Amino acid sequence: MKRISFLIIVFMFTTAGFFKSALEECADIYMKEVPQFNKTAETESIKLTPKESNEQRRLLKMELKKCDLKSAKNDIRHTICTSEAQNNHNAYYKWKIIRNISPEENQKAYKKFISKSLKKKMKDRSYSDYYANCIKYKKWNPELFKAKYD
Repeated sequence: MKRISFLIIVFMFTTAGFFKSALEECADIYMKEVPQFNKTAETESIKLTPKESNEQRRLLKMELKKCDLKSAKNDIRHTICTSEAQNNHNAYYKWKIIRNISPEENQKAYKKFISKSLKKKMKDRSYSDYYANCIKYKKWNPELFKAKYD
């Protein structure tokens, strides 16, 4: 009877998150840096008026001409410059901030996610990727991994 109660207590502690594996701790730490838990604002896209759209196109053309003057067309710097210009000047939509998100709200969302079971956390794509990276890290550098997470 004592053995069964001991097993039940151990089961409750391990499933409640009191005892986490080193791999799970590693993935939890990396997960804190995911954009999902570092949001600053909630936004929505709004379609630009024709006047605003024309202005954005004009600004984009000016930026692309500057890129042409700075570097040759087949150069990597030219490619980076043109992609940045296209990202900065969207001719169809603009972003409107609905509400700001506080760091406390991000922390609360992170703690809620981390308190889930490993099986539920592994359903998240980024978490499973981080967990796989932690497995590789443990294989490549076991001494450092043990010193850091055990």
